[in-house]
Amino acid sequence: MKVKQVDKENVSKGRKTSVILVLGTLIAIGPFSIDAYLPAFKQIAGDFKVDTSAIGFTLTTYFIGIGLGQLAYGPLMDRYGRRRPLIAGLILYITTSVLSAYAWDVSSLATLRFFTALGACAGMVASKAIVRDLFDDDKVAEVLSTLMLIMGIAPIIAPTIGGFIIEHYHWDMIFYGLAGFAA
Repeated sequence: MKVKQVDKENVSKGRKTSVILVLGTLIAIGPFSIDAYLPAFKQIAGDFKVDTSAIGFTLTTYFIGIGLGQLAYGPLMDRYGRRRPLIAGLILYITTSVLSAYAWDVSSLATLRFFTALGACAGMVASKAIVRDLFDDDKVAEVLSTLMLIMGIAPIIAPTIGGFIIEHYHWDMIFYGLAGFAA
């Protein structure tokens, strides 16, 4: 196991707060990415000349990617540490989010969304693992509760942000925004 041991006693309170904010952002990427492009379904369907229900397939592939990715990242992070799989996942997420803006049909968008989800899982899994690494057992539940709150807020605000983007720009800007959010 290559997980570096951390001296939990010597991590300052300010640093712990910063870590919680970063982990909150990482854990929110997955749920935010699900709901941010929902307001764009009609516009995407119009561009691809398909029914909006066909665009729903992209959501299905995203959920499959989320499920499979979570199974893979846990063992990878235990074996190689938290950093490398997290960075690889974020690179995958950012790359496929940008490529999603260039999708030419439903199948290409669905495939890209699958790989986007695989990348998003890195932040979701790493956040929970890092909490266990950095915080004492009596503090873990409190920090995880905070992260779950942030994760729960993400799908509430994502459609509003996606709707704002659709109102002023084209649907592809949502995917550029998602890439920027993860960067």
